[in-house]
Amino acid sequence: IFQGRVDYARTTISNRALAMFTMNAVFQATQALLDVSEQAEISDEQAEFALRFWTVLGEIIPEWRQVIAGETSPAALRPHFVHVHSVTLLAIGRAGAALRSAYPNDWQTRLQPWRALDWSRQNQAWEGRAMLQGRMSKQHLSIQLTTNMLKMVLGLPLTDKEKEQEKVLDR
Repeated sequence: IFQGRVDYARTTISNRALAMFTMNAVFQATQALLDVSEQAEISDEQAEFALRFWTVLGEIIPEWRQVIAGETSPAALRPHFVHVHSVTLLAIGRAGAALRSAYPNDWQTRLQPWRALDWSRQNQAWEGRAMLQGRMSKQHLSIQLTTNMLKMVLGLPLTDKEKEQEKVLDR
């Protein structure tokens, strides 16, 4: 999904850009996926897992498959879907790390619920999480609440801290 679709120069993506993500977003999401610090050395096994994870995700998320097949562009998706924004990419990385930790041998098959997930910005489940008042939000809490939702869709339990954060949505 990243091949030829990463902007290496900018830190944000405009709505009309052909790039799907910034290098910074891919780096942070992969760092979260591997649960490593910024300066950590990445082993061959970790690099192989990250490559496999993002490749499998490109096959699972329907609109990402369309981008890979050349049927649509990231710019066409950005106004309509949350999964082409850095907040969601980072949350995907965090949820992916939790999934791999819980199910190291069959994480790939357990990603399947994301295939049926409504990733559209019209889905009210994203409001208060990836979006605030209809706009994408990069706040730390937004990233965490988006991660929580992705974990719940995968059937992963939330930590006590994550459960506490969910209470924000009840207000």
